[in-house]
Amino acid sequence: MRTSPAIPQRRALVALASASLCLTPLAGAARTCAPHEIQAPLGCVDTAVTKALAPTGPSMADGGELAFRDDIAPGHGAAGQKIRTLYVPPNYDLVANSGDHVRVCLLQVPWKTASCNPSTDIRGREFLVFNRSKPQGENADVLFDGEHGCGGA
Repeated sequence: MRTSPAIPQRRALVALASASLCLTPLAGAARTCAPHEIQAPLGCVDTAVTKALAPTGPSMADGGELAFRDDIAPGHGAAGQKIRTLYVPPNYDLVANSGDHVRVCLLQVPWKTASCNPSTDIRGREFLVFNRSKPQGENADVLFDGEHGCGGA
């Protein structure tokens, strides 16, 4: 079971997302960033939230869920699995509601280890969810694709 990110680290990532976050694009691409535009090296998807369930209690098993209209990550997992939902840990506020239009960026894929092979275990990917309709400071959060990380229970 993965513990939720430390609050100071989470707030720092959200603060970065709330500002104009522009990462260096691939070679040959122009670097132009409008306010609130997020570019990530692993890609972003503009989609809509189809289901927003808040966490119901303090244990990891009581976490919530954000589901999206479109796949938010390509099939890098076992049998080409796609990711369409993200896990919301206990004590997190929902960054979006059902019907909100959001940008979801893949921030990180787990490293291959003895217990984790990201090419066969789709769990453990880290995403930034950015909701342009909420005020700055309340419009982004970093979430994972499940309660357990790659190689977890």
